[in-house]
Amino acid sequence: MNEKVPASAADDGHTHEAACLNCGTTLVGSHCHACGQAAHVHRTLGAFFHDLLHGVFHFEGRIWRTLPMLAWRPGDLTRRYVAGERARFVSPLALFLFAVFLMFAVMKQTAGEITPQTKIDADGKAQVVGNGEINAVSSDVPVIDHALQKFKANPGLALYKVQTYAYKYSWLLIPISVPFVWLLFPFSRRFHLYDHTVFVTYSISFMTILATVLMLASLAHLPGLAIVALLVPPLHLYRQVRGAYGVSRFGALWRTLALGIVAFAALALFALFVLAETGA
Repeated sequence: MNEKVPASAADDGHTHEAACLNCGTTLVGSHCHACGQAAHVHRTLGAFFHDLLHGVFHFEGRIWRTLPMLAWRPGDLTRRYVAGERARFVSPLALFLFAVFLMFAVMKQTAGEITPQTKIDADGKAQVVGNGEINAVSSDVPVIDHALQKFKANPGLALYKVQTYAYKYSWLLIPISVPFVWLLFPFSRRFHLYDHTVFVTYSISFMTILATVLMLASLAHLPGLAIVALLVPPLHLYRQVRGAYGVSRFGALWRTLALGIVAFAALALFALFVLAETGA
């Protein structure tokens, strides 16, 4: 069994290896042709911070090219990414993770972090019965009833678990939504599950960023937030559908209406899952 022997480093922090330090392949040129790692490795503190700054500003450069297109030309962004333009834009998954992290970070700062020890005075929705006792409102869904019982018993812990599970499993919104979008183009030879996944991930990323912006705007007491919250999502969906799939105005319109129902169904399924985890 052959073992990779680490290349020796000179006093200046430079390595002089003949084989790739990542996979052991004999080096030919400036990069390993097997795994793509750079042939020359720097082992200095300055090189470490150079790599850090390069990663930060490379992401920053791409995100400032991605966000304007995501906001105003989402269909074009989706189509170009699917077609293979990857280096210019932030990937859908990376943007989704960034958007979710940003939203929950802002949520904690604006609404305060909820912990299991948080005390909440209100018990939520309740009804008064004839003898004056207060009972929690029940539903026909056992999962919801169980979660409501948990909430009434310990509101702080229940809200903490809802927040935690919503953040932890937010990625489930993508696989939940993709089959619904596929149904809008059944048996299409032009569009595949990959196309729909890119579409859904960019769309959810935009809606998440929009929710974050609305939270920040509400702190500044800016007017017209309700109008923005009602009009921007369907307009964005319409532009993304028409641009990404190249359908007619009418085709984009009815699919936008259908996607509104899809979004509601996906959020309902996600909420049920989170409630099930909360009540577990």
